Amino acid sequence: MSFDLHIHSTYSDGTLTPAEIIQLARKYGLRTIALTDHDTTEGIAEALVHGKKHNIEVLTGIELSASFDSHPVHILGYGIDHTDPLLFENLKDIQKARKDRNDKIIARLQDLGLEISLDELDLISKSGQTGRPHIARLLVKKRFVSSTDQAFDRYLGKKGSAYTPRKSLPADQAIKMINMAKGIAVLAHPIIINVPFQSLVQMVLKLQTAGLAGIEIYYPSHSSQFRLKLEKLCSEHGLLASGGSDFHGLFHPWSRLGCMIQGQSVSDEIVEKLKAHFPAVQKD
Repeated sequence: MSFDLHIHSTYSDGTLTPAEIIQLARKYGLRTIALTDHDTTEGIAEALVHGKKHNIEVLTGIELSASFDSHPVHILGYGIDHTDPLLFENLKDIQKARKDRNDKIIARLQDLGLEISLDELDLISKSGQTGRPHIARLLVKKRFVSSTDQAFDRYLGKKGSAYTPRKSLPADQAIKMINMAKGIAVLAHPIIINVPFQSLVQMVLKLQTAGLAGIEIYYPSHSSQFRLKLEKLCSEHGLLASGGSDFHGLFHPWSRLGCMIQGQSVSDEIVEKLKAHFPAVQKD
């Protein structure tokens, strides 16, 4: 694979810095990547500098957490102006909701008798946006659970005893934020939305009227049958296709950088078609 358009760094819930991601991309022979950290653009400048140094094209990106008819959805933004002041201000509200949720989760864990603190959480996350994956890692480190999966099952997932919902950004507003920052919006990993395909189609068409430009078709957990359905949906309604590994580093060891379809490649034409729709490609 020569590209990967869905990657997370230490600025959200990944375990590698943008510089380390560039080094790994070089090792795997990738030519184009997009850094798409959750609800932040803080790591993009670092990625651009190191990408230029190693002759790897870095597309500016972000992944916004949102909702549609009570369903959690994620919206990827590509080609955004990561220095846009309005985008920065809009992200502050999302980041505050994330912090408020973390505070409540830690308080619930303390009520359950777990000796855990926000200061300890800060040492785990170190930089960027902190979320449930960081809390899961802290629970593992303190031996309250044996794995991050167990942390989510027992405490942090929807059925967990410390689960706390987060104030959600409507998907149409997430799309608008991306478009206003000169980017294009793509629906991330639709398989994870977990709705019947016809319901997904109706969701996509409604979001398209709000400015959605494409769908992440090529994704590790998408079956070949599901991909074919998505390809047909894009073709019939003039939507762009995208693809990425959703790489998080060591946190998701099953996800390898650049691996969207096991044992198969995806055409570079996808990247070129996406770039052709950018109002401006960020290169510096």
